[in-house]
Amino acid sequence: DNMKNPYTSAITDVDIANLDNFQDETKIDSDNISFFPQPTILIIGEAILNRTIYIPTDFPSKPGVQIQTAPTGIGSTECAGGSASITASTLSHLRDALLIHDGETKSEDDSDRVGIRFATKIGDDVVADCIQDDLEDGGGIDLDHPLFLREEDATSPIATNIVSSSSNGAVTTTIYQPASCGELTERDVRNANLDEVFEGVIHLHTDGCHARAARLLLQEARRRGGISISCLATNVKRGTSIHRQHENAKEGDEDDDDLIIDELLEMSDVIFTKDDSSYFEMKLNDSNSTASSGCELRPQQT
Repeated sequence: DNMKNPYTSAITDVDIANLDNFQDETKIDSDNISFFPQPTILIIGEAILNRTIYIPTDFPSKPGVQIQTAPTGIGSTECAGGSASITASTLSHLRDALLIHDGETKSEDDSDRVGIRFATKIGDDVVADCIQDDLEDGGGIDLDHPLFLREEDATSPIATNIVSSSSNGAVTTTIYQPASCGELTERDVRNANLDEVFEGVIHLHTDGCHARAARLLLQEARRRGGISISCLATNVKRGTSIHRQHENAKEGDEDDDDLIIDELLEMSDVIFTKDDSSYFEMKLNDSNSTASSGCELRPQQT
């Protein structure tokens, strides 16, 4: 009776009268154990405040003429914009769709659904509050990680789209207001806990903004393996930068933009382009280019 079983010594040392209490205290709650991280799509790119105003007349009108539109929510809208932001928001609302979810009963903690994680940098102003509130609406986008950054004492970008009526149909005029927050930088990526950023990631998508930071994330995805990559490159032409590079970007980098384009193309499994993809086919088939000829080109649908 005094001999101890080395594999059950913790139990055999417990007083029999207190055995029930011991079992209750050491019981493992299997419902709260997650053996595998939630499969997640990581998106990096631009987030702006997108304002759209609808007016029933030509724009611009004659000087001094007051233009009236319907109240907010009817004649105008305001939401988080930018390609990457819209992609993250759309995917977060598609998580219940049958093409992503298998249609079975969903768990209360969303552990059986694809997670969406968005990496970007915005300012520390009221505009940034609006952007973040809209992204968090519905709870489907993970912003609680090291690469969702808000730059202190900085402004956030705004795009105002004026949709007017004319004899030729609707005409859109976009007024873009740059920000002082800058983009995610290589330094931001190097200082981040990438194990946290890449937890559960199965796919990485970039809209081409924050290009130098995106390059490091794509390289990290390739290093880790098992992560597919897609790139939106609708504004890449004639050796220009992948997307709009803000003039006030805080990190001075002498790398040629065309080299960054080649690197992002090389690491991408799918490239979303405009309907005319001849430029990208040329880049992929250029013998002097480092871009891979094995990736897939998909025209972007609008």
